[in-house]
Amino acid sequence: MLREIVLEVGSEGGSLTLLRERDADGAWQFRVERNETALYDMLSEDDRIGFGDYFARTGYVHSFHEALSLLDKYPWFHLYPLQVHPEFLDVVLREVRKRGGEAAELQWQEQLKRNDMNMPSHITWNQKVWDVIRNLYWTPRYVGFSSISKDKYPVDCNVPPALVAPGWRLYRRKRKVNDLLKYLSGQEEILNYFLNIAFAIAPDAVLSRLLCAPLDIVDAGPFETFGTEMALRYGWNENLTQPDMFLTSEKSLVGVELKLDSRSSPMQLAKYVALMAWEQEKTRRRRDTLGLLFIVPEKSLKLHWSKLGVDDCSGSDSPVEPSTIRRCPPNFFDKLIHAELPPRVRQLFESESGSIRGEIERLRLAAISWKWLRDEIISIESELDCSIRGDQTLQRLLGGLRSQIEEHENTGIS
Repeated sequence: MLREIVLEVGSEGGSLTLLRERDADGAWQFRVERNETALYDMLSEDDRIGFGDYFARTGYVHSFHEALSLLDKYPWFHLYPLQVHPEFLDVVLREVRKRGGEAAELQWQEQLKRNDMNMPSHITWNQKVWDVIRNLYWTPRYVGFSSISKDKYPVDCNVPPALVAPGWRLYRRKRKVNDLLKYLSGQEEILNYFLNIAFAIAPDAVLSRLLCAPLDIVDAGPFETFGTEMALRYGWNENLTQPDMFLTSEKSLVGVELKLDSRSSPMQLAKYVALMAWEQEKTRRRRDTLGLLFIVPEKSLKLHWSKLGVDDCSGSDSPVEPSTIRRCPPNFFDKLIHAELPPRVRQLFESESGSIRGEIERLRLAAISWKWLRDEIISIESELDCSIRGDQTLQRLLGGLRSQIEEHENTGIS
């Protein structure tokens, strides 16, 4: 079934998408999807209480204006425009003007122009720092704040409307600084920040040895590394796939997914496959090898594969032997719950199902433990000559990364 995104808007951690699809007779029908999966994933367990459904969709209607009436349940014209189908651009802007006035229309026009601007292809380490800041903005609990839902406002609380504009929330400081630092020292995303910055600076030989060799990929680079800024690379201004790390070279594409306490899922694998398909389309170059590497606590290696949906594949749990390379089972694509994929990923899988099946088939999968990564870093450090300035710099870089892996909680390194 042909499916297209007509309009997509976002706010803090969520999105609303107006889709159109062909029915059995070839006529267009429309529906609206609300997806707050990203926000749900960011919330603490306390904040998830009372959150309700984080993914929902309406029934079908048969015209664009009927679909807009479904959207009008939300203040969509005040939200962040992520994507508008060219065929509907003029009418959408008119509807924004009707609801929000000329100022709202101008804001949409300006933002959609910015969305069309591609991010520079070369990512330097200072942009990684800005990526960290961007992620902290979307994850207030990492700076010690917890959201306050309206049902928890005091009875006599009179909050000025300007403080609770559409898409905004009120927050309170929840932790003292030492408690906050202890909390952060066990969070997956924080460790991800350290790795992203370190690998943005590290030489290609280190990336090849630590991230490509476990996948039996022989590639000396040069590499570029990306994190959640991949969304800006495509002009989406959204964290559609939220890759922990993504390496690109002339020969290879390698995704890296970090795990502490959280579990892997087939949906994560599907999102990386979509990202690899988009990257090859963007660069107009098919890569020789595709790989997805998981870094998990040592005790979780075996359970990891069953949760990922590839437990019926052969391979040992040693991360350094070629026999560890796993492949997705032949029915992996068919077993995916496509309705739960983000609209943009689902649209790609439905419109390009043949090529996506091919990409899944040639994707290499491997998992290493945090202990193995730490030990391999120590091995590289032992080979350096710190009387040489370049080696001295690399030793400081790797030493800091190793120290963080050792000190971070939940890596399985005692």
